[in-house]
Amino acid sequence: MFGLYLAAAWLAPLAPGGRRAVQAALGAGALLVLARGVRRDGVAPRELGLRVDNLVGSAVFFLALDAVPLVPVLGRAGLPDIAPGEVLTYSAWALFQQLLVTAGFWRHFRDPAGRSSLRDAVRASALAAAVFALAHAPNLPLMGLVFGAELVWLLGFSRFRSLFALALAHALAALVIKHALVGGWLPTMKVGLGYWRP
Repeated sequence: MFGLYLAAAWLAPLAPGGRRAVQAALGAGALLVLARGVRRDGVAPRELGLRVDNLVGSAVFFLALDAVPLVPVLGRAGLPDIAPGEVLTYSAWALFQQLLVTAGFWRHFRDPAGRSSLRDAVRASALAAAVFALAHAPNLPLMGLVFGAELVWLLGFSRFRSLFALALAHALAALVIKHALVGGWLPTMKVGLGYWRP
């Protein structure tokens, strides 16, 4: 699954005309592998964060987490001009990525005995965040940013288990970073082979 995800991020720039189609096909493959593993392991949708009963509370929590670093950024850069289509695209992409991270990596790094402790949550979250950051290589500033954000988000996810609120926080942060930091502190958001392409 991680290989398919990496291929989508790293190799898609090799097919500039069909980049989106290649990413969609590889992403669908990763989702099929993920779904097979989840079904095989008997993981409940609620465990994956596929729930809406706590959406409001968890969304407020995750948005508050985002606000701490993003409000100062917006204070300096101003409110970005973000198109509605971009919001939809980033939201879908963030949901896909967070599903892969939580269901594909994070749940496997947790204590196999099922014990839930702060130490276990930190360990599983740090390992999953590191794997996710590696997918953003060789862009070192972005890798560091992704690791820090994902670590905090996964610690929140271990408490709230709301995939939709987590994806919302991810999409919001990515859009603000793209419009407020790229070209300045963060030279680019490109990853994989596309990092070296103009």
